[in-house]
Amino acid sequence: MLKAGLVAGALVTGALAVPAMAAEGGGSWHGHPDEPRTVVYDAKGAKTLLTGPRRLSCTGDNVFRQMTGDQAAYCTDDDQPRSRIGGDFRNGRGVVNGGLHRGLAKVNGHALAKLGTPERMAGALKAAIDRPRDGAESGQVAIDEIGNQFRDPKPVVEKRMLSCNGKVLGSFPTEFRLRCNRNGWKILRKTIQPPQPPEESTGRAFSNAMAMLSRMEHRDGGTYAQRVHAYMAPAFVTSIANGRGAHFTQDRRGRKPVRPAWIGVAEGLALAGGVHIEMYRKPGLPVAALEWARGPQRIANYLERRYGGKRTRIHLMLTRADAQPTGAERACGDASPMTCQVLLAASGANAEFFDNGLTLFRVGKQAGEFLTAYRVAQAQR
Repeated sequence: MLKAGLVAGALVTGALAVPAMAAEGGGSWHGHPDEPRTVVYDAKGAKTLLTGPRRLSCTGDNVFRQMTGDQAAYCTDDDQPRSRIGGDFRNGRGVVNGGLHRGLAKVNGHALAKLGTPERMAGALKAAIDRPRDGAESGQVAIDEIGNQFRDPKPVVEKRMLSCNGKVLGSFPTEFRLRCNRNGWKILRKTIQPPQPPEESTGRAFSNAMAMLSRMEHRDGGTYAQRVHAYMAPAFVTSIANGRGAHFTQDRRGRKPVRPAWIGVAEGLALAGGVHIEMYRKPGLPVAALEWARGPQRIANYLERRYGGKRTRIHLMLTRADAQPTGAERACGDASPMTCQVLLAASGANAEFFDNGLTLFRVGKQAGEFLTAYRVAQAQR
């Protein structure tokens, strides 16, 4: 039913009803991480998404704008007719806030990683929340982005040569054992888990910084850690979707780690107010259908079961698409690339993350198409 409705492209009006959630530590506050939210991070499509008769409703969708310097978030908290005047809006009662309290501050991920220590990382994130620039007055900050620089060091598997009855069998991990007798031999294989990352690793430093912020109460409610959002680079979802083993690092047989893990950074992500998973390799190129199907659920389960993270804080991040995700033909039929992404986000195991609210990055000319598909999916939830 959902697929048919989206492919048909029916336009449905109305907005999501956002439930009021109790904040951890007492009271509710605007932008609580367990409330649904939409984040718009878009150089060209933002006006289509946030203004006009078919805009995302600020009051209904809890819309935030990633601030990059243009100052206006375009959203207000009332439903009165308005026109943009000098960055603010006017209605019959006078000038109202131009939505700047919905603007997210931003910290560059590479710059954050270079700070090196938990104290310096925590200080930079806290400063971005307390002393925002470019009108980002939401009291929240996004890290753009957390990628391979925060990943654990590449695992080194020590090996040794094994031989039996004078025959060299080859090089095997030291954890493997050899059973050898005159009748033959057998390699006793053992699953090798990746090592814990060192305390000085970037990922571990980030998690320690987030632990510091989780102990600091913000004056407007919640902790500083709850006011940090992380945009997760494509390597996060693709490596976890395609990996094996407890930390998604194993080879095809599930025996030894062949790719770096995300152990160090995971604890910090579980403390964050939002983990926004980039479901694309770059604008125009979404990740494959298999990664849509596996990745988000694996990430949510991993953060929840191992580190106490909350599934309500997982958000799927979409961008414009030049083609359907590879392998999505059966799920999407002849739907357009953007509509197909919305379908994959709203269907099956991903539906719970659709309900958490989507994050949009540079949807550009596909903004209107996204809104149509989004409203249909919204109405059929």
